[in-house]
Amino acid sequence: MSRGRVAPQYRALSNRTPLYATLICGAIVAAPLQMAFTLPEPFPIRLPTDVLALAALAAYVLRRRRPVAFGPTGGFRSAKVPTDGLLVGVLAVIVTVTAILASFLPPGSEALRAFSISPEFDLLWFTVRALLVLALWAVARHVQSKAMTRAFAISVVVMLVGVLLQQTLKMLGMDAALELMGYNTVTSGIVLTDSGQSFARSGTFPNGQELGFFAGATFFIMLRARQYVLATASAYCLVYALSTTGLLGVAAGLLLLAFASRSTRARMVVVLAAIAAAVAVASSSYLQAFAEFQLAKVGLATSTIAQAGQSLEVRGTKTTIGFEMMMTNPFIGVGTARFGNHAGENPLSGTVPSRTLVTVENAYAQVGAEHGVFALAVFALLIGYFAWKPWRLRLDYDAALGVFILVGIATQSMWTQMAIWLMLALISARVRESQQLATSERRTTGNASIGTLGKP
Repeated sequence: MSRGRVAPQYRALSNRTPLYATLICGAIVAAPLQMAFTLPEPFPIRLPTDVLALAALAAYVLRRRRPVAFGPTGGFRSAKVPTDGLLVGVLAVIVTVTAILASFLPPGSEALRAFSISPEFDLLWFTVRALLVLALWAVARHVQSKAMTRAFAISVVVMLVGVLLQQTLKMLGMDAALELMGYNTVTSGIVLTDSGQSFARSGTFPNGQELGFFAGATFFIMLRARQYVLATASAYCLVYALSTTGLLGVAAGLLLLAFASRSTRARMVVVLAAIAAAVAVASSSYLQAFAEFQLAKVGLATSTIAQAGQSLEVRGTKTTIGFEMMMTNPFIGVGTARFGNHAGENPLSGTVPSRTLVTVENAYAQVGAEHGVFALAVFALLIGYFAWKPWRLRLDYDAALGVFILVGIATQSMWTQMAIWLMLALISARVRESQQLATSERRTTGNASIGTLGKP
């Protein structure tokens, strides 16, 4: 078999969707099921997302390998490691080394321990989980972006159905049914209007922050796919979640599209989205109260709602505790999943409710506190890369998604949330496909030029 040709017996195999890709798309579809319709806490595995992800990793390792690694034009693939792959590899090494070294440190108080079995088990399990999530990203980036986009479209439907179900049963006073299905019934919603009606705001997620993050990210994914109905569904779930950080992330992404995009269509989409939002707010008393509440949370308006600003103040204090914890243990941190064990040692811990000190609710502060300064530097550089690289390649919607993630994870409880890394894998796949297409076009142009020069 020649180097640049695919043997007939492998041509059909190359066109078949690999099992690992199907399983990863299944994990994307099930990604919204993070609390409802899954195993209850403290069980450390989420069904079916985690099981599908683990099966995808196993299928990738055990897959039938082709005798020749074919590139986009039939030749051998380049052995060059991409920048994002290099950064993920370095982050995995740092997480592993710091976790091993932290295992020799005192585990801290168990009064606010984040998880359930023991500090030693938590350190081991959540370190392994971090490595599995990074490995999943490395595999998922090889899945076709169109397949992942279709899976995210279905996941938006799953998210919306979960939200509507929670909203309907909550209005009917059927909390027992919600609890039976695994919904969060412990935390209550916020009353924004005189009707006295509140919504639990979490959907099938543990809290509104995670729902808002997933909704905001899928909003940009659906815009790029021109699935405007599903983008509207994501926007609805974002409003339902009352997630200020999610809204700030969406605003940052839309600003990028409005002022830095090279696409006229993208700028028109932003204009139309702004007009639609303005009309919706002007015609709805609830959305007017929602806008006032969100502006009050960031200090741009006043609100009579007592909770306005409190959540951001609490998260700001915990973020400060996390970064101070990092500076106390700058090289190795306190260990995976041990922020809650050590948070009470900081004098600022007395200014926030003790039940909220279980997690830092800031992915950057969590990485720094639990794994040290070097891990935080690599992590921040990696997340920034996912916003910068698509913009350099004129993948404007993917750049907007990267900007959203850059902002949105600032209030996420864990940096190892699988949804985050599946979204980053989608960006990486889009970048890879764009680079392969550009390489193929350059080779085609070069071959045509050589052929023209050879003519008499």
